[in-house]
Amino acid sequence: MPAASEWLSGCAIDVPRLEEPMDGHILEIAGWAVGRHTRVATIEILHQTDWLTGMPVLLVRPDVTRYLELADQDLLSGFQLFVNTIGLPATFEVSVWAYLDDGPPVEFARVCGSKTPMRSPFRPALQPLSVTSLGRTGTTLLMQMLAEHPEIAVQKVFPFETRLGAYWMHVLMVLSGPANHYNSSHPDRFQSERLFVGSNPYAQFGGPIGPALRSWLSVDAPEELAAFCQRNIDAAYLRLARDQGGVPGRFFAEKNVPTYAPRLLAQLYQGAKEIILVRDFRDMICSMLAFDWKRQQRNFQRDDFDLEAFTIRIVDDFRRLEATWLERRDLALLLRYEDLITDPHASMRQVADYAGIDASPDVIERMVESGRRDDETIRAHRTTDNGPRSVGRHRYDMNEDLRGFCLEIGADLLARLGYDTDDAPARPSAASPERHTERVIRTAPHLSASDR
Repeated sequence: MPAASEWLSGCAIDVPRLEEPMDGHILEIAGWAVGRHTRVATIEILHQTDWLTGMPVLLVRPDVTRYLELADQDLLSGFQLFVNTIGLPATFEVSVWAYLDDGPPVEFARVCGSKTPMRSPFRPALQPLSVTSLGRTGTTLLMQMLAEHPEIAVQKVFPFETRLGAYWMHVLMVLSGPANHYNSSHPDRFQSERLFVGSNPYAQFGGPIGPALRSWLSVDAPEELAAFCQRNIDAAYLRLARDQGGVPGRFFAEKNVPTYAPRLLAQLYQGAKEIILVRDFRDMICSMLAFDWKRQQRNFQRDDFDLEAFTIRIVDDFRRLEATWLERRDLALLLRYEDLITDPHASMRQVADYAGIDASPDVIERMVESGRRDDETIRAHRTTDNGPRSVGRHRYDMNEDLRGFCLEIGADLLARLGYDTDDAPARPSAASPERHTERVIRTAPHLSASDR
């Protein structure tokens, strides 16, 4: 990361001030930044690596010009942004970045704060049971099992990708946000964008709105919108259960990735539950590469330049998942894919006990039995012939170079989650077909050819 002093002549954050309270769910960040070699074009606010908002540098600051003894009296150096804090952790830190006309993005400030969880007046019939994880970690298998519990509503369409809760949390985030005429809806154009709705273009907290409207937009309106979103989630899942011939139960379950959506569900619903599903990321990488080869697509590799870039991205994603666990470990359940495979009965009892739902032997057996279902659709989704072979597959699907690189960038992460970092290779058992290793080899030259 470039040092701010290398690229900026000066910078400052004027708002917020130390110990200054926020205005409801809206945080104002204002200040100035001047480039050393080139103009600062935009200021952007990030939480970790998630983009929150951005705005061009549009304000002339005579005080800055005098302070830096600049000749250009009309230099644009000031900025004022408004950040929607809905979906951020209760204690948060956001970073402030300057994007230059010609040069790298430069982080020059961090703003820390805390907030109370959002609440709404709505009393939902169903609570969320979020399965928060990454691709190829066993989320489909877990959802298949959860769908068999009589107290959990799941849309039973393989591979269980319906995310109504996440959608309505996204609606809440976008519609409750402050106006941003550069990156969201514009007051002169929003009616022509018939398929899209952005933030309210008239919620201009830096504009001429009075204190009563400002207070309503930052506090009351988001909470009423949250109730509307919850009402729609309830309505959808209650009808979904009816369509599938079941009773509504107590929970709706859906997959989530570690973003604001499961966090907001956990904050908004007082009875929310969350399962954070982890897997040895080395086995994840093998499964992702095999999945892409099987379909002759790049669903997981995307536009990564090479295998190392892909591996770095996956490990970074896994760090985000671990951070999610650390953030909500007092509320969430950590479940390992390896335990789900080797002892599904114990895993399902653990889930049922955590959620406070029926854990009787008949129910647990029905859940586990559903995970053993084997048909053409399920076989098309898998990248090994059986679950046990998918555990520790990196030992015979990866070559020494890639195994070493994984440990170089992520051994600490594996160790913290209880995974073995012994790099000794192994061979698949004689009972395990080896053709999946062949598929992975063709996908990436760093993978082992020892079992061809």
